[in-house]
Amino acid sequence: MALRLLQVVLPKRHDVEVMGIIGKRDPSTMWVELSTDDRIRVCVVLPKEECDDLVRKLDTQYAAVEGFRLLLEAIEATRPTIIERPEAALDPEPGDDPAPKRRAFFGGRVASDELIGEVAAGAKYSRVFLAMVVLSTVVAAAGLVQSSAAVIIGAMVIAPLLGPNLALSLALTLGDLRLARRALVTNIMGVSLAVGLAVTVGLYAQVDPQTPEILSRTMPRTSDIAIALGAGAAGTLAATTGVPAALVGVMVAVALLPPLVSFGLLLVSKEASVAQAMGALMLTVTNVICINLSAMAMFRLQGVGPYTVLDSRKAARGSTYAMLFWALLLAMLLVIIIAWPRWIDRLPGGGEMQTESRPLPPALISG
Repeated sequence: MALRLLQVVLPKRHDVEVMGIIGKRDPSTMWVELSTDDRIRVCVVLPKEECDDLVRKLDTQYAAVEGFRLLLEAIEATRPTIIERPEAALDPEPGDDPAPKRRAFFGGRVASDELIGEVAAGAKYSRVFLAMVVLSTVVAAAGLVQSSAAVIIGAMVIAPLLGPNLALSLALTLGDLRLARRALVTNIMGVSLAVGLAVTVGLYAQVDPQTPEILSRTMPRTSDIAIALGAGAAGTLAATTGVPAALVGVMVAVALLPPLVSFGLLLVSKEASVAQAMGALMLTVTNVICINLSAMAMFRLQGVGPYTVLDSRKAARGSTYAMLFWALLLAMLLVIIIAWPRWIDRLPGGGEMQTESRPLPPALISG
């Protein structure tokens, strides 16, 4: 059972009131300390599933109180062992809380503030982010040129562009325009840097567009949509339940850099065609759209949203429009992918690409 330490600092005059909000708990999991400046600090050890509603109640009640501070920390271990409370005991008593309690469809969700802090960090535009983009682009380009799956997987695991996309999805779910702008800018800067670096590598490297690792990323398929939707939802579920180790598999499944780097390499390669470059770009766009759509759907299923009822209604309306927008883009992309084999002949080099991608007849193979 994952535990959190919740600390609430308040003026002493609110001592009885705050104890009523926190509710009756085992004495070994809650204690009160008196501060020197006439303030108290209430400490509570509780399961992560209970944090969100309790934090919401405390923030709603005391946000305007001078001296109020709420801290939430992860607990690695504690003794004696805390027995998990049954789900029935977690439900508030009738009349305790006028705001509706958000249910996590899959359960086990961390507090919204904790989730926002973790995911929003991925939208931070910093030197570290730029360095990660540069390094992963170089690794991906080397793997594609050498057609080395192991090297490409290494670039996938770094996955610097996954963070800004999850942050964008969370921002649209919460209706946080400031975070959305920051995530969008970070996304654009990361993509521009990756493409620019890939183009530079492509000008000097010997790029063979027929190598399996590059060729597989130039023909988008409808199955790529299913993979990206499933992996994006799984990554969001891992983030909302505090299981970051599961994100590694998602990074590999919906990696954005390999097809993006393939696009940059093919764009300037003398051996490549425009059709191949456009196919790699389309695969990148497919992953971006599917990640954002499935991530927003999973955030809503897990009950992620603003604390106040008014903000929740505004955010729900805005996130619905955003999901419809992503769904519309996905529908348009699906039509393009289905029609791509017929349209590809109209692009320079498309006919040769179709011929090269078709399997040889058994007679020719045996001969």
